[in-house]
Amino acid sequence: MNNYWNRCIWLILLSVLFSACGNGDIATPTSGITPCPPGSNVYVSPISQNLIDLYENGVASAGDSTAYGNVQLQAFNELVNHVYYLSDSVDIQSGEKTVRITITYISPELAHIILVNHYLYKRYINFSGKFKEQVPNHVSRMIGRNEYVFFITFTASFYTDNPKSIIIFPLKELKLINTNHTAVTPVHDDHNFEKPFDLTNGPRYGFFYYPMAIIQNGPCQTVLDRNYDTSIELSVPKVFINEDDMGSHSWDYKLAPLIDMTSVSGAHQNKFSLPLLIDQFVPRTSTLTAMNIESQDFWAALARIIWAETTLDP
Repeated sequence: MNNYWNRCIWLILLSVLFSACGNGDIATPTSGITPCPPGSNVYVSPISQNLIDLYENGVASAGDSTAYGNVQLQAFNELVNHVYYLSDSVDIQSGEKTVRITITYISPELAHIILVNHYLYKRYINFSGKFKEQVPNHVSRMIGRNEYVFFITFTASFYTDNPKSIIIFPLKELKLINTNHTAVTPVHDDHNFEKPFDLTNGPRYGFFYYPMAIIQNGPCQTVLDRNYDTSIELSVPKVFINEDDMGSHSWDYKLAPLIDMTSVSGAHQNKFSLPLLIDQFVPRTSTLTAMNIESQDFWAALARIIWAETTLDP
């Protein structure tokens, strides 16, 4: 992300993430809808025991570089797989170039996984037995926003001046639709998508935010209710590439199963199992191309970008 002040708001995972150095512009909400404080905030959730165990295993193996590397690998694999499961992509063909638009939901668990990776990367091993107590401090400003957080990434199959890829993406018209067919638009977003942008020199990415609760013809109501909203749909009426209208597009996510079997079968099975490469444990904002959507390299690179953008590591 080019604008430091936009990135500054994402220091939540380093205790100062979401500082008051800029929240982006306020978008015009869907007609007749006003954001309101939610009855409950999804980011007010405890870190799962398996992530605490990962951290504790890192502490226990701090003196053994091989064992410590294996713990880092487990944490990074969790990060990559959660980014994969919490993302959806749309590929648009523009001449010989493929433009991919990937949107990732920054769920509470994904934020916690980023935090564990940060601690292991920085070798913060002095919070053994009290790591859980650190989490509320790191996410306090994220909670205070009362907004669902999403990360959008624009990539291309290759980056050149010829042909250019000038993108117009009406982010303020990207509607989140719940099972009541209520559509809401982002209330905050990063400045770098306010006007046409070019993918000539590499990918572009940033954050945008939806209200957790709204007032529409009645009392304050939660936008996404886990009892009813088992999935999320985002849709945009149009996307322009080099002035060509590429039509409407949508992104879909599973939010919660209708029947919860996690107590019997555990969480989802990880799709990717990455090899032990020490360099990949370093967050990195780098050039990401729209390679094979099923490639673990694509998702590992995207996970590192999200990690770097949320924490400003290293």
